[in-house]
Amino acid sequence: MYYGSTENNNITLGSLLETDNSNSEKEYGYANKDGVVDASTLQEGDIINYYYDKSNEPITCVVLYNDASHGLQVVSQNSVRDVILGYDNNYQDPKSIEAFKNGVPSGYENTDFDKARWSYNHALQTLNGYAQDYLGSMAISARCVGTPADNIVLSEDETNMYMADESLEYLTDCNGKFKSKDNNVYENGVTSEIINEDIKRMESLHCFNIPNTISYWIASRDIFNSSYWTYGVGLQGYTAFELRCSSYRSSIGVAGEYLLEFYEGKTSRCYGLEKEFRVIFTLRTDMQIEKLGHMKYHFKDKSESYTHYISLYDENDKKIPILNSYNLQIDGESATVTENGEIVVRTI
Repeated sequence: MYYGSTENNNITLGSLLETDNSNSEKEYGYANKDGVVDASTLQEGDIINYYYDKSNEPITCVVLYNDASHGLQVVSQNSVRDVILGYDNNYQDPKSIEAFKNGVPSGYENTDFDKARWSYNHALQTLNGYAQDYLGSMAISARCVGTPADNIVLSEDETNMYMADESLEYLTDCNGKFKSKDNNVYENGVTSEIINEDIKRMESLHCFNIPNTISYWIASRDIFNSSYWTYGVGLQGYTAFELRCSSYRSSIGVAGEYLLEFYEGKTSRCYGLEKEFRVIFTLRTDMQIEKLGHMKYHFKDKSESYTHYISLYDENDKKIPILNSYNLQIDGESATVTENGEIVVRTI
């Protein structure tokens, strides 16, 4: 059996699992009495409800910071919407369509490729612009994950443009037409150690990835240079202009999606992609906030061949994915949290 406690928003499951080979389902319950609290009392990892003016439904958020240097900052626990970036036959960035609607922007041509290029060049403006749709009276600011809190880009111009190395002759026509890579995720833009404070904090709180979500956008551009082999020719150059995104497949949690590709000796390509979207809010601290945990929850434990599959349900018997941000602890047992939001515990 289990016992459960939720003090300080921790879920602690006792290790009173029966080591048997029976197939059964058991149910255990507990309650957490947290409710409305002063914003100043919130701690990192706490789960809160954020309300904004355009909806009666709250956005559930995880507290990232609540200190003098950061203020009170929270990130949406899940995606708030889908966002399309890039341009091809299947997916078209609505902001790019809007930019070309009343005439071709200066420096561009009326082609799918240049519409994808416009989307790449204005990606930070687009992503942070969508974040503003969720601003309400509780918040001071809103931004896309990856955007530094002190530099929320809402408008992009033709500065900091990419200039190819002289050895990459196939990219000569790209000079001055694409935004350079952003250095807000990795040091010097190189895929090595992550320097983005928000991403590091989200990883430490185990809330960077979202259960059942493959990927969401991160407000950061990258330029990937490589090569490919052509029979009879040898190695030829390859370059991709991409937007970063989360990735559960990557050990560092961050990957990239190509919006435009250039192949030496081949025709260039453009792509449109749809991914999920999360928002980081800086909140006021002179108010009370609804801290989650005041609902009644119960666990269901289905055991099969020495393995326990544990699911969490609310008071209406609706299944709730168990997130690492709940600070899950299993006493004395080896346990993992699956992509479906279940705990798997082996007892032998």
